[in-house]
Amino acid sequence: MKEGYKPFILVNGIPSISVTDNGLTFSKSAVVKLGCPAYVNLYIDAEKKMLAVEPGEEGSPQAIAFYRPNDRNIITVRWNNKDLLGYLCAVMNWDLKTNSYKVSGTYDYNENIFEFDMKGAEINAKNKQIKNKIDANSDIMQDEEWSSDPSGYPMDDPEDDMPF
Repeated sequence: MKEGYKPFILVNGIPSISVTDNGLTFSKSAVVKLGCPAYVNLYIDAEKKMLAVEPGEEGSPQAIAFYRPNDRNIITVRWNNKDLLGYLCAVMNWDLKTNSYKVSGTYDYNENIFEFDMKGAEINAKNKQIKNKIDANSDIMQDEEWSSDPSGYPMDDPEDDMPF
């Protein structure tokens, strides 16, 4: 193998995590990109609203069990830890009883770590995908606040009908 080359693993799907009242689930793509490690280290930056995972070592104090091969060859990981879910809900002001959240990840190939910007979560409310950049200083726009314009964009001034 030529010096400097590293394997690049192709996996269908976007590396992401989903947060529901049933747990935090890592997509197949995220698990495979990390190398299907048996253990990971979990990091949360509450101020920046970021979550990160990197492969960990068994026996390390911060190592958390991650991927276990199975007979059905299903590659996914779910953590059902209520303490983790409660902490994420508190940090993000999320309501898992009525919504679930999906966050795409960014993989750092040099550091072998996934980072998830929780502020960019997609909210799934009653089977309706609503993309929302969650910001502590902004409110989620409700359906009735949007115009009836078929483009879906709010209209600043209904009298302003400028041709394109």
